[in-house]
Amino acid sequence: MAQNQNKVIAKNTVFLYIRMMLTMLVTLFTSRIILNALGAVDYGLNNIISGTIVLFSFINGSLAVSTSRFLTFELGNSNTKKLQAIFSTALFIHSAFAMIVVLLGESIGLYLINYKLVIPSNRILACNIIFQCAIFSSFLTIIQVPFNSLIIAHERMKIYAYLGLSDAILKLAIAYVILKAPFDKLITLGICNWVITFLMFMFYFFYCKKLFKECVICLHPDRPALRQMLGFSFWSIFGSFASLLKDQGLNILMNIFFGPTVNAANAIAQQVNRCVMNFTNNFTIALNPQIIKSYSSGDNVRVRFLLFVGGKVSFFLLMLISIPILIYCHEILLLWLKQIPEYSVYLTQLVIVVSLVECFVYTMGAAIQATGRIRNYQIIISLIQIISFPISYALYALGYSPGAAFIAIIVLSLIAMFCRLYFLYIYIGITALEYSKNVILRCFITFGISLIIPLYLKIIFPPTILCLLCICLVSIIISLTVVYLVGLSNEEKIAIIENTRRFKFSVIIKFLKILSLLFFVYFCISLMSHDNGKQALNVKNVNIHFSYDDVWQCLDDITVHENEYNSLFENSFFAYLREKHKKYGSKFTLYVYEKNDKFRIDHVTDKFKKEFQENSDWLKFAFHASTASMNMQSLEEFEKSYNNVCTSITKFAGNKSVAHIVRLHGFQGDRQLLNLLKPSTKVLLTADDSRLSYDCTAFEVDRLNSDTIHKNGLVYCKTDLRFEKISDYAFLNLEWMNNLVQKDTIVVFTHEWLFNDLLNNYKIDKFLELTNGAIYIN
Repeated sequence: MAQNQNKVIAKNTVFLYIRMMLTMLVTLFTSRIILNALGAVDYGLNNIISGTIVLFSFINGSLAVSTSRFLTFELGNSNTKKLQAIFSTALFIHSAFAMIVVLLGESIGLYLINYKLVIPSNRILACNIIFQCAIFSSFLTIIQVPFNSLIIAHERMKIYAYLGLSDAILKLAIAYVILKAPFDKLITLGICNWVITFLMFMFYFFYCKKLFKECVICLHPDRPALRQMLGFSFWSIFGSFASLLKDQGLNILMNIFFGPTVNAANAIAQQVNRCVMNFTNNFTIALNPQIIKSYSSGDNVRVRFLLFVGGKVSFFLLMLISIPILIYCHEILLLWLKQIPEYSVYLTQLVIVVSLVECFVYTMGAAIQATGRIRNYQIIISLIQIISFPISYALYALGYSPGAAFIAIIVLSLIAMFCRLYFLYIYIGITALEYSKNVILRCFITFGISLIIPLYLKIIFPPTILCLLCICLVSIIISLTVVYLVGLSNEEKIAIIENTRRFKFSVIIKFLKILSLLFFVYFCISLMSHDNGKQALNVKNVNIHFSYDDVWQCLDDITVHENEYNSLFENSFFAYLREKHKKYGSKFTLYVYEKNDKFRIDHVTDKFKKEFQENSDWLKFAFHASTASMNMQSLEEFEKSYNNVCTSITKFAGNKSVAHIVRLHGFQGDRQLLNLLKPSTKVLLTADDSRLSYDCTAFEVDRLNSDTIHKNGLVYCKTDLRFEKISDYAFLNLEWMNNLVQKDTIVVFTHEWLFNDLLNNYKIDKFLELTNGAIYIN
């Protein structure tokens, strides 16, 4: 019997994982499209508005737990009459509560939206509209809970998977609509989300009504069942309220102290975490009905077995996906979003750590709830979690960063976990020492060992797509190996071997050994190369000029978002440059277009002029071209464009921010054109290859390889290095680097449109690291 039940868990888990993988891929893709379409501010506003309605529906979580527990418990007892009473009562309770949520949303919710939350004045109307959509979506979602619980209680995970996939496809359609919508995209998103919620509700309703005989709609609830369920739910409310303060309350605090940009970062962190948690949630969704049914039938031995195995498997599944994300968080978010809101990486890593600590909760909570004795349990656990809200407020009021609250939550989660172990001992007889030794300690040791090698590989290998994929694969292989050697007991290892004999387990072991040997050889070779690249270079007397060409996007961004940005360095490109300046003393020159697409340099905001002036010693601007086009201009057109760029730079950044070293687009320009650059331009940068630059002859181009040229009142200096043209591993070649730094002055550059290119940024970081101590000029 137990073996058949285990097969049911395995089959349902497979269905749920298929659902998870498909929905996760679609969700990651659509989130990126929606973020780019809405922008960071509207994306953050959508998150905070959705969170506000959750503020009024937190009790729904308690009611959902109660409904699921009672339906599953009565299924375990095979009591059809009682099951019908439970379902009709649950539907009555959820319908009544849905009406209360609507009333609260239309009163207190509207007050928060219009008077308390930090919302740009031009987005108040849009926020009110999407709030109405969120209210009615919440209404349907609450009523849907009994139908959803009924499907899970019957363990019909196949249809549950199909519904999840349908929801994902509809959200993909929403992303396309948002991208193409000619009107307000935030309002469009709110309306589309309501339509999807309505369609999902209708399917749940008709499916359950047709297949489950206990799906009876009755206007008069069963009084004994009503008292029993409300009594259980009353004590669950503490847990829901605590979760509300920890999640949505924290989100509101972030909005008050840091504004909608940090809300966007938190939204991204939470979305990544939801995708990661699916690896555990799908397993526990399949497992928890078995825990409750086993307890209701009096099979305490199986409850004990499911708790131990469930706790381990939940953690290990989460660990497999968490380690690569923790290590490559910045790179993964960059590939996904292209532009990462500030704090996103830091918050994502902290939220995942919180989930790793709390992943044991789901199986422990299911076992405790199965007993029905949750009063003391909910009071103590909820009080511990509620403390996180005032602590977070105090930390933010004292000036700590957004991530400080999550560190406090990690500590409180550890305390709460050991309180749960106390209740497991009282209700089920499992001691805290026994569970800690066999589950928690094994899991944490396994995680620590599994983290070492992937973390070291990340340090020594470049962040190319290939390396990222390979290290993620290696991380999973290493994690599985450590799980088998350290995480599992001897009995669990024997069970795995016996169940995998038909798959020729010995052949798999041999294959893994060969793969491990090949990887070890490659690792040693790469390590030697890495050590070679780490040798010191003598750059003490070397001058370096570092520049970005084709610049306009960063200036356009600070102009478009001048009302949202409080600092120039809220733009990710300028923040990146400042980080490199602080770390290596680097100085940068940005060669700008006069216009491109809708951008015009004379429209750039002067809001950040003071900041530009304060940083003008290391950040300067100069003319690059009128547009991205290579078409030649008349002298009059060029002169007008050049003067407009210089005047505009002075207007938005000050006189000291104008550079006297110039690189013209395509290295084009005859003597008459170059005369227009004087006297403000002193140095002219020529091509990084053998092409003829400006008015230079072939002989002069050859001479530039070893020296500068003084001609017509200008100094001509060769560009030595274009980052996108050099090899991934060039900076690991010590001989190549030594030859490069033999010159008195090195001129290097790249392009702004490559800012989000992982490999290009890696090459820049390696260059700055190896030339640390050089003298930067701009």
